[in-house]
Parts: sequence; C-alpha cells; structure tokens
Amino acid sequence: MCSLIFALFGQTSDFDLDEKIPNQSGELVKFYPNPMIKGQSLTVVYQSNEPCMISIQILDVLGNPVSDLEYSIETEGEHKIKILDSSLDPGNYMLKVVCGNYFKIEKLIVR
Repeated sequence: MCSLIFALFGQTSDFDLDEKIPNQSGELVKFYPNPMIKGQSLTVVYQSNEPCMISIQILDVLGNPVSDLEYSIETEGEHKIKILDSSLDPGNYMLKVVCGNYFKIEKLIVR
C-alpha cells in the first residue's frame, strides 16, 4: 500500500493511491522551491500513469491566469520542467497542473 502526502494551502492531506478516486489516475505533482525568489527558476516534477494533455498555469489569488507555462501531450512516466518567469511580482499565486481529468492546485509564494 502506498500513500501520497502533500501540503495544499498549509494543510496536510493523506490519500491512499490504491483506492479508486474519481477522475484521478494516480498522477503526482511536486514543485520547488516554494517560496521562490523573483527571477529564480521553478522546477515542476509530475508523473502520469497514462499519456495525457498536460497544462501548467500560474494563477493570481482570484483564479485568473497570469502565465501559461506548459501545454503539451506527454507520455506516461515522470517528467520534469524548469520554468523561469521573471514577470511575476512578489506575492501569493497558485500553480495549477491539469493532466487529463486530474488536476492539482498548490499555493506558490514569490518573494
């Protein structure tokens, strides 16, 4: 049995990957550093159990897109991208990753 623990807006959640969760096929998303310094690159690591259309966006606190970082079709497996977006002003943002029917939104802080 395998567990995935991730922090979402400062809270820790525990999901059992062996359970069938609707609209989720076991993808895993991590990104670092957080908080990041303006002008620093952001690394996003994601894993998919099946080929999917991947979309990665940075949203403001109201949910409006600030930056589209990635939009492509990916094969199954682990993928890693480095993003340098120096247009982000210091503040709070959300990183949204969509892969097929799965999505994850995490808080991102830029200093």
